Amino acid sequence: WNQECCNQERVMGKHADVPMVLACGWYDNFIGATIDYYIKMKKKNKSPVSLILGPW
Repeated sequence: WNQECCNQERVMGKHADVPMVLACGWYDNFIGATIDYYIKMKKKNKSPVSLILGPW
């Protein structure tokens, strides 16, 4: 679970500052990680970051 594809915490500084939209459903396995990633990228990036949480 510590691979780069699964754990983005170690490589957050490498992510480009580009506009992004994150999408997740209430019942997805990674909802907590998606919300955490959104919060961190919102603080880090100057570009817009949006989060869509759906009832799917």
